[in-house]
Amino acid sequence: MYSMYKMHQGKIATGGALTGIIIGNTSLQRFCHHIFAAQKFSAVAVLTLLILSFPNLTKAQSITISEINYSSNPTRDAGDWLEFHNFGTTDIDLSNWTFIDGNPKDTAFIFPSGTILSGGEYLVVYQNYNKFKTEYPGVSHKTGAFSFGLSKNGDSLHLRDNTGKAIIDMRYSSGKHWPQGANSKGGRTLELRNPASNANLSNYTSWFDGCIDGSPGAAYSPCNERIDFSEINYNSDSLYNQSEFVELHNTTASDINISGYALRDGKDTVTHLYYIPSGTILPANGYMVLSNDTAAFTSHNKTVKNYVGPFGFNLSNTGDYIRLYDVSGKIIFSVYYQDSLNLTWPKSADGLGYTLELRSDTGKMDDGANWFSGCYGGSPGGAYSLNCGITGIEEFSKNNSLRFYPNPASEILYVENPSLFSDNIKIYDMTGRCVAQCTSSDSKVEISISSLNRGIYSIIAVSREGNYIGKLIKF
Repeated sequence: MYSMYKMHQGKIATGGALTGIIIGNTSLQRFCHHIFAAQKFSAVAVLTLLILSFPNLTKAQSITISEINYSSNPTRDAGDWLEFHNFGTTDIDLSNWTFIDGNPKDTAFIFPSGTILSGGEYLVVYQNYNKFKTEYPGVSHKTGAFSFGLSKNGDSLHLRDNTGKAIIDMRYSSGKHWPQGANSKGGRTLELRNPASNANLSNYTSWFDGCIDGSPGAAYSPCNERIDFSEINYNSDSLYNQSEFVELHNTTASDINISGYALRDGKDTVTHLYYIPSGTILPANGYMVLSNDTAAFTSHNKTVKNYVGPFGFNLSNTGDYIRLYDVSGKIIFSVYYQDSLNLTWPKSADGLGYTLELRSDTGKMDDGANWFSGCYGGSPGGAYSLNCGITGIEEFSKNNSLRFYPNPASEILYVENPSLFSDNIKIYDMTGRCVAQCTSSDSKVEISISSLNRGIYSIIAVSREGNYIGKLIKF
């Protein structure tokens, strides 16, 4: 009989209807081998025994935990919940499977009889029915309730099939390396980067903080927030101190009345709370600057009129939350930005005069790769432009033949047509000291500025028509 069947690389091959049945567990392969070798049972009897004894053997491998809500923001409290996803194509019968956290004193949640997770489908398991239904009335594929809570500081999660076999064992954390927007301050959830896998679930790199309030019962998709933070100035250059500001962007085609909306940082105190004044309209596809020191802001941004403030508190230089709440008091947007010590976040925005500019309105908001440092001094009050220029700094517009570039510059400043001027072209620091100069009959010269300190300098050129003054940014 054994000669009629062969076992090769985990497959039992027959010439009949059972062709292609796969045994994916090594210990079961050995078991089958011994049974066949002993010729104690027919092949059909053995296969029947295996199917009855291990009904979920192959199905169990295609289930993962795809989203975790372990700490709701108080203004959107849905209770704790998590989302399971079947990334395979075969239905999984979860009847009498169990789910539990890491506390041995807790009582495991038992999936009700008849709970089926179809291929490609998502299933939410909630802690509190009323809280979850209130926050997510449209989510239908759900079950519960489990009697324990998910720890806000991190916890282990365990899924077992109806035979007690371990299917998933993982641990999440709220610690430093894990996505910080997923805790109660950020209002976001933990989303699995690769929902087609259940590998490395305990590794923080497998997760990101998704949308405000998450995406329970469905695959993650770009959040498409109506309002986001398009620019952040959290640590100004001391030589160009325009104080701190946050720029709001209306991503929709309609005006939004943001009267009474509130801005917070990571502290939930009355001194770290700013209400936007009555009558403030954020235009369709428009921008609005919230400044913590309007006098400092306007002194450097004389042409920017779409600003409000001051909001009065400081944004942390080492990274923090910035949060926006609507007039009903619900959180609608948050960013957890980080400083230059985190390698993924732009370094030049950390006290070097540049700002954080949002790369994509639909990108991952707490991901440093979705932010870049644009212009020296930023672009407050409008969209980022490649033509970097500081608002209020004069250009040499009276004589288009004279050109200085690049600006900002770090090593070399090029000057075109210096012979048009009767005197030297001189560069002065902010104390009025001449630090560099040139005079030449050539059409183009170079001025080395590599030895100059970082900061803002004045350039003065003299001609028969008068003096020309501009600003140079050295970085």
